[in-house]
Amino acid sequence: MPEEEKGRRLRILQERQKQIQLRRYERFVGTVQEALVEGRGNRENQWKGRTTQNIVLNFAVAEDRAAPVEPGDYWHARVTQAGPNSVVGEAVAGPIASARPREPAAGGGSPFLILQ
Repeated sequence: MPEEEKGRRLRILQERQKQIQLRRYERFVGTVQEALVEGRGNRENQWKGRTTQNIVLNFAVAEDRAAPVEPGDYWHARVTQAGPNSVVGEAVAGPIASARPREPAAGGGSPFLILQ
């Protein structure tokens, strides 16, 4: 099969996949999702995390929030937009828990901090 035909078929397949993902992600608009913070997003005052469905969620946190955002924390964010590769939202609560390791209590227990 010629390389041009392979490239054409691949582009068709990739475009179809983008449409499928966009439709899937649009179902999350308006919902509140829990996200594990991975780090800063590409925009100012934006953070990047992953939902429990492993979807990338870029979310803004109001500057007046008392709690700082740190990688390893879990936040709740309301999804406001969907794209083919990720969803965008605004923080509504957080941090609600942290996956950052901590010193275990004297009696053992979880090495993770539950904040709420």
